[in-house]
Amino acid sequence: MEQTHSATFPVAPENWKRGFWSLIVTQFQGAFSDNALQKLVTVLVLGMGLPPALRDRFVPAVAAIFSLPFILFSMYGGFFADRFSKRSRFLRLPSCWRPPAGCFSPSRSCCWLPYF
Repeated sequence: MEQTHSATFPVAPENWKRGFWSLIVTQFQGAFSDNALQKLVTVLVLGMGLPPALRDRFVPAVAAIFSLPFILFSMYGGFFADRFSKRSRFLRLPSCWRPPAGCFSPSRSCCWLPYF
């Protein structure tokens, strides 16, 4: 007697492509924003008219400052992703990003204009 096994595989929802491309666009936007800000700060350092020795120390420092959070906080991000739900993390997230975002707001940039 032959037995035929019919394997049942989970069926992906019909709108899986929409969710996938939304994730790709979000990841691209985050990486683009980080790199654009890093390049902007690097160009500002280069345009300050510093002596070459000092300028050559500041440019790698800018790259290190922008990459340091990814190195230091990736372990903690993984820990929190395992421990807490997305909902609770996203409800608390604005309290973390608002103070640094206020430093780069257009209303504060007028104080820096005389230096450039």
